[in-house]
Amino acid sequence: MSGLHDKMGARAFQLLKANEQNFWKDAAAELSHCCDYPDIHLGSQWEAPEKEPFYARYCVMGNGRVAPHGPQDKDWRGATFGDVPDPEKLHYALRYYLEKVVHYLGKKDITESVRFAGTGAHVIQDCSNPGHVFNNLLLNRLFPFNGKKLIFMHRIMDSWPIALDKVKTPPVLLGRTVEEAAYLLGEKIIANMDKISADMVPLCQAIIAGRDRTVSRIMQKWNACAIHLTASFWHTAFVLASGRISSASAKRFAVSDLTEHPVVTAYDDRFDRLKYIAAGIPFYKNLYPEGDPPRANMSTNPYPFEAAVNCAYDAEGNPLPLILRDGDTELSGNGFAAGAYSVITFTVPGTVYRELEVTAGIHPASKNNCEAVFAIWCCDSDKPLLASGKTSRDGGVIRFNALLPPECKTLSLLTAGGDGRSSSVWLNPILKSKI
Repeated sequence: MSGLHDKMGARAFQLLKANEQNFWKDAAAELSHCCDYPDIHLGSQWEAPEKEPFYARYCVMGNGRVAPHGPQDKDWRGATFGDVPDPEKLHYALRYYLEKVVHYLGKKDITESVRFAGTGAHVIQDCSNPGHVFNNLLLNRLFPFNGKKLIFMHRIMDSWPIALDKVKTPPVLLGRTVEEAAYLLGEKIIANMDKISADMVPLCQAIIAGRDRTVSRIMQKWNACAIHLTASFWHTAFVLASGRISSASAKRFAVSDLTEHPVVTAYDDRFDRLKYIAAGIPFYKNLYPEGDPPRANMSTNPYPFEAAVNCAYDAEGNPLPLILRDGDTELSGNGFAAGAYSVITFTVPGTVYRELEVTAGIHPASKNNCEAVFAIWCCDSDKPLLASGKTSRDGGVIRFNALLPPECKTLSLLTAGGDGRSSSVWLNPILKSKI
């Protein structure tokens, strides 16, 4: 979006509350220009090295890393060329820039608040653009050069025109503290990445075929989302700097439905199943981990490697309502269903949430009555097993109220036992805020 950041910033400014616009009114043009800072900064090292230190003040974060141009993997490589995005990297960047903007707004410093606000907006906008959240080398393989005309997908997505007048969604408060707001904004952006991935094939097919209306429809959706999140980021900074949050606004952050959070998909030894076995969770042993690697997100048959959200499936792949049976009572709601062995992992900071409340059990449509162990696991803690229990299809449900340690960053829901004819269910998982 290198050609559009300033336009997106200008529209986001127009969506701010009147008092927020008034504070920045004399710097509105600079604010939209500052949304280009990260691109200017990268170019300055070659084109104007004498200017690089100025832009580095805003574009190099406290950890020495440059402001992300899209989601980062565990080694801080951009997803455009990198591995699976690491949520913690995005959360860090958003927290860094939100802290800076809140700090300078609190000091009534228009210049510095605008510069950090624009730079932070660039991060949000890149992380909302299809060309920045998908591995572009994979994109080249999915849509190879056809021998007629070279199509640079990334560049086209970067600069596709926006109908700015159609972007009207007002900004919303993202959280009650910098930590909470940065986390929830990051989770929203990461969840959007999955939806963007689902749009990539029709988007690229439309670009190749010259179906501009389809391209415009898809790109408008994500550019509008980027503008809304930018305005919400700035609005939240103003609210936090003022220290005045209405009780109605605060109340909606008291709990959070875990099904609305993105699932972590990392391959990492932190999720080595031998650790679960050592803690008494009866996972299957694996002599050849290179063929079945430790991963944050896994499931066995009939589910295709990962859990289903808000529904279950039978052995033939037919959808089933997500339910559990507790005696004569049928329980329903949001949640996850997976095979007899599964790991479902989320980024859940213990600095934001104090407790997970969830009901677990075996789906009543399962074809056997094997026992399975359900467990809640935090790999960041010295005592990672936060809660566990055992039940079967006819054995009723387990109700968990697991306290999260302050050091918690990732939270996994584990199931182990049974076979391919049973489904484990986590029903109505609710995170309770620390505030």
